[in-house]
Amino acid sequence: MHRLTRIALIAFSCWAIAACATNRNALTPAQAVAELQTGQSLLLCREACLTAWREAQPRAAQLDRAARWADLAALVENVGYQDDLSLYYLGRAAEGLGFSAAAASYFGQSAYLSGTSLSCVSLSRVCGGVRLPQEALLRLTALDRTLAPAGHRPRRRARPRARAIEKAEEAAEPSGNTAQVKTPPPVGEAPPVPAGSGTGEYIEPLPAVH
Repeated sequence: MHRLTRIALIAFSCWAIAACATNRNALTPAQAVAELQTGQSLLLCREACLTAWREAQPRAAQLDRAARWADLAALVENVGYQDDLSLYYLGRAAEGLGFSAAAASYFGQSAYLSGTSLSCVSLSRVCGGVRLPQEALLRLTALDRTLAPAGHRPRRRARPRARAIEKAEEAAEPSGNTAQVKTPPPVGEAPPVPAGSGTGEYIEPLPAVH
């Protein structure tokens, strides 16, 4: 009886893997890109696709390094395995193709699975040299900056030095009143010494001109 149960389980696992591969292998790179840009959950297979993902992961890392985003999306979607690393690859493909909102969605999904029992550290043991969730969070932060509306960006405050210069320039502007023009002293007379100057110095008068 136990033997028949084991055979049935093995048959079911093989069927699940074959079904997963059959459904996903129908996707061409163009079709994979069309699904990728939606940002929706595209990877729903786990233990049943684990072996296929372990075999496909080195190829996914090569496509990532080569920036072959459409092929990367097709490979990951065709396998259909879901963990933080496969979702990170989908984010990389979406980001490379210019789908910023979709990329943010996949990086967020990747970071969410990190640290759970479905992470690459816990289940597949294949993380491809990618530091998760750190890498996903770094790219998510960068995408958030690009997706933020320009009107919501904080305005830079004027520097105190610049404001002080502006006030000084305003104070130096003419007030509009007619300024009193002081006439120079007659020739031969010394200029008057302001009262209360306290200098106590004798000022010799200018020589008279004959």
